[in-house]
Amino acid sequence: MSMSQPTSSSISSRVFIIVSLLLFVGLFVAVGSLRTANRVPAAQQQQGTTAQQRTATPSDDPLIIEAHPVGAPEVSPTDPVFGPADAPVTLIEFSDFDCPYCKDVEQTLHKIAAAYGNNVRFVWKDFPLVELHPNTLPAHVAARCAFAQDAFFLYKDALYADQDTRALSDFLRFAEELRLDTEMFQQCLNRPDAPLAVIEDSLTEGMRHGVDSTPYFFVNNQEVIGAQDFATFQKIIDAELAR
Repeated sequence: MSMSQPTSSSISSRVFIIVSLLLFVGLFVAVGSLRTANRVPAAQQQQGTTAQQRTATPSDDPLIIEAHPVGAPEVSPTDPVFGPADAPVTLIEFSDFDCPYCKDVEQTLHKIAAAYGNNVRFVWKDFPLVELHPNTLPAHVAARCAFAQDAFFLYKDALYADQDTRALSDFLRFAEELRLDTEMFQQCLNRPDAPLAVIEDSLTEGMRHGVDSTPYFFVNNQEVIGAQDFATFQKIIDAELAR
């Protein structure tokens, strides 16, 4: 897949994002609760405004494109994946743990998994909209720490089950309830350089593919924007399986 090289402005935005995230993670370690940056790059400020407009209500007429101009994002080893690698349909989700519509669509995704089994592979990509949801980044870091123990999707469910729990004690409690190695988990929270780098890469990848709101999906090479219902996804998945 050929892609254009990042421009100098996009590189600057990427540097600004990761530096901002690292600075505020330092504050998390110091005081025991993580806060996200009050400022984000201009590109993400614009993205956040668009996201607010698009996620105000789920769209009844989703934007569905037969083939995205640059193709669907690639699946990398750092992406949490549920489902077989050879599934005929790959559903990639760019999402934010504090986005209410991302939580709403979870029930639909579970229904898709039950209906299609091994025919659909689910791929998660982080897209925290810190301008809209200033407490979302800690949740993304915690989920990445759970991913390091092969428990991402269980931890994801716990985070969405209660979007008001974003304290360090809550993250540790979720880890305990899932029987994770809590010492390893807390070490990951205290030294989050690796998960932050992955989150930053995912943000950049999303923006490069036109993602500007959450939830935002790619079903193979077709994009679906917003918390759509099961029938919308079913129509696309069935068409892909019939190819």
